[in-house]
Amino acid sequence: MDAKEKHTINRKIKLCMATPEGETKIDPNRIKSVDVEHLEVLAPLDVSDLSTLVDQQIKIEEDPVGAPGQVYETMVVDHTIVAGEVEDRLLILKRPPQFQERRLVRVDVSFPATIKVEVQQGANAQAEPKSYEGLATNISASGMLVILGMPDEHDIEQGQTVTITFKLPVDEPLVFTLSTRSVRKYQLEFSELSTKYAIAFQFLDISPEVENHLVRYVLALQMELQSKDMDAASVPVYDQVNLLREELNRLQEQLRLSHDQIKRGEESRYRSDTIIIQLTKRLNEQEMLLRRRRWWCFWERRGRH
Repeated sequence: MDAKEKHTINRKIKLCMATPEGETKIDPNRIKSVDVEHLEVLAPLDVSDLSTLVDQQIKIEEDPVGAPGQVYETMVVDHTIVAGEVEDRLLILKRPPQFQERRLVRVDVSFPATIKVEVQQGANAQAEPKSYEGLATNISASGMLVILGMPDEHDIEQGQTVTITFKLPVDEPLVFTLSTRSVRKYQLEFSELSTKYAIAFQFLDISPEVENHLVRYVLALQMELQSKDMDAASVPVYDQVNLLREELNRLQEQLRLSHDQIKRGEESRYRSDTIIIQLTKRLNEQEMLLRRRRWWCFWERRGRH
């Protein structure tokens, strides 16, 4: 590839390629750069001789938040090594005709976001807008993904316009209140009683100034992510696998504890409801007995007179 023609995009993808045993291996990957004819992607770490992959047919899968997933079929045409502080082993792929280079970078985040549902018009109009506190989990200059608890799943439907307020965690925090449209929603299966949803929102009619702030924030996080990726590249593959396995076990344990807490909370609520019902029934019975006693006392006094 001619360096003058290359554009760095650093986009997350999945490479799907056949193994010698005839199975399909899925490799989490990144597109590092692109030109009019080729894509450069990171080479799989478990392949020592990259020449064995040349002329192999592979698939590229993309699943961007807030947009339809894409699958591209292409072929490995060459491989190269880019020298630097850490050597990058790259595969050179034929660029699929339908591949779109321009797409805003999206990065993972974790900060609060307040979603306000507009007042509905008509006979079922609400007295005031509903407000939900959520957690933004990724963001780009065009939208964000938010996880929130929503007891009524119909409060936010696909295509609905809502207002989101959030603060970017930078040196001088910036607070934005933006009009957005819900473009995708799915329920998170934490438990049978889960009311947690992940909703992708698209920003509507944002000003160039706000867009510039978001782009700068995303690029700063992307550079930080690239720095961490370079540090991780110096760790041996087997150590990386062990670290990932330990992290997965830790997250599974947290999820199990959360399930137990939810279950205990539901059991406690059921016990409380049962006790309240029993106490209410007993109270009603006592009140009825008191009324009867008063009535008989009244008639006994009248009988004496």
